Amino acid sequence: MSTSLLSPAASGIRCLRCSKQLARIPRKRGYATPTSSFSERYTPASTSDTPTTTAFKPARVRRRFLDDMNTETFLKCVKQDPPEPLVLAPRNPLWKQKRTVLDILLEDPQIDKCVVDLELGRYDQPGFEQVQLPLRAYLEWLAGGNESGKMNGKQVYLAQWRGLEEMPSIRRFLDPPRFLQNLIKQEIADLYQASFFVGPASAVTPMHHDPYINLFHLASTSGPYAAKHFLILPPTEAINQAVRPAQGQGQSNTSPLDFTIVKSEVDKPAEECPLVELSPSSPGPGALGEIKAAAYGVSLKAGEMLLLPHKWWHRVENIGTPKCWTAGVGYWFRTRSE
Repeated sequence: MSTSLLSPAASGIRCLRCSKQLARIPRKRGYATPTSSFSERYTPASTSDTPTTTAFKPARVRRRFLDDMNTETFLKCVKQDPPEPLVLAPRNPLWKQKRTVLDILLEDPQIDKCVVDLELGRYDQPGFEQVQLPLRAYLEWLAGGNESGKMNGKQVYLAQWRGLEEMPSIRRFLDPPRFLQNLIKQEIADLYQASFFVGPASAVTPMHHDPYINLFHLASTSGPYAAKHFLILPPTEAINQAVRPAQGQGQSNTSPLDFTIVKSEVDKPAEECPLVELSPSSPGPGALGEIKAAAYGVSLKAGEMLLLPHKWWHRVENIGTPKCWTAGVGYWFRTRSE
């Protein structure tokens, strides 16, 4: 796809992820058979082959079967004290989906009227910009298997897209799972936002925290080599002191610390978290020991959900082969007792 289709986004509403101005806009097919190991084909945003002294193995996130989750059980998980992240997984892997999210969106007759704001680059780094692009052009670029996963030399990401008015067919994805819907109907919880996150392998969201409880559903991937990796930290006093920016520097919900995945460690099952380390470009935290001891990690596969408690720090990266992509929905909600 030609990057000449890109045009700078006009000023407008603010992005909840990065407080940048957003434009005011109207509101793959199949899978390749695996031929080599994940680690041989894996192309993350940045890695090192040899662990350094800052490398550590995060704790595995506790897992439960989605089939066993009902409204009462989910509420107990949300209100768990002390809180912790939780993976909700189907009993059978879903990567062999006959029709993916991209298939369904590309078949929607409304897609040709839809224009979206794409993030080029990382919002915490110089050169970040937002551009407008027809949704069809972006999804066809993803489905076509772009080798680099980049445009104009920058990572590309469609984040927090809430296109229900433009494409009613996406309601089937944006509607919360039944156990969360029931909490909303019973006025126990309020849903603040449901939005899409669609991007290629190597797309990274820096370490940050959200203002609400986050239930993320990885709805589709391009195949078994695609996953969404989360590095998660609790908002304890020691962790907050270690990762949050100094007063007056950067955005208060985004950490100046960055991490990378050690390439030799990625050939693991989805529930296993690869070894990660502090990025060489990051300032050295004074509490690296606390970070190592407190960190959780998980690589979500298609069909899995991740429950993140309120204000927990998390870094997110799409991992997979060079032509992989992921598509997921994030639900931001709060219980009324908070």
